[in-house]
Amino acid sequence: MTVFVTGIDTDIGKTWVTGQLLGVLRQQVAAISMKLVQTGQEPLPGLAGVSQDLREHRRLAGMPLLPEDLQGLTCPWIFREPASPHWAAQKEGKTLQEAALASAVSKLEHSFPWVLCEGAGGVLVPLAPGLTTLDFVGRRGWPVILVTTPRLGSINHTWLTIEAVLSRGLTLAAVVVNRSDAWGESLRLSLLSTLQEFEAQGKVLELFDDPQKNPKGFSKLAQIVLSLRENQTQN
Repeated sequence: MTVFVTGIDTDIGKTWVTGQLLGVLRQQVAAISMKLVQTGQEPLPGLAGVSQDLREHRRLAGMPLLPEDLQGLTCPWIFREPASPHWAAQKEGKTLQEAALASAVSKLEHSFPWVLCEGAGGVLVPLAPGLTTLDFVGRRGWPVILVTTPRLGSINHTWLTIEAVLSRGLTLAAVVVNRSDAWGESLRLSLLSTLQEFEAQGKVLELFDDPQKNPKGFSKLAQIVLSLRENQTQN
């Protein structure tokens, strides 16, 4: 099963959540993470096909690079321009191919029962002309983990993303609120007050970068993820 990790914006904590969750999942099941597409990256010496976000996944999960990373399966497309994937690809005279992404995902799913796929930016970021991230995810029916944070403006961005995900008939597995001391208590409570429906379903998790503040948060998120397969079997 593939679970998609997205956010309300770029630099919102998707990589951090994916890497930490991967580390917890691998204590219980065979799991791997991938990055749908990486932009804003110059080729790494000796690791030209390895995404920098994937390297961070591995560091956070306490594991080395895997053969699948070195083969380019965990991030089939890497572009230099720090921009939307469709534009970054165009700047290099390329067009991202959905078939190539689908093939990489299929190979990973064949070897690992659990795949965490981190997106680039938000769900409506265009991967190629006529193809958004949500188009790709929606066609595959992946459940979604949404990462948000209690900053000014995040309520609107959070709900726009939730409505987009649900409009495709996808499962919203969890909403992760990336806590930061940079944002005040009023903004935190304001955001949480709008998520009560999902909080009542046990789908809202506040997670801290400091493990001492968040000793069991990722374990709870891992259990939510693992329960997805049970629910799928029951349905």
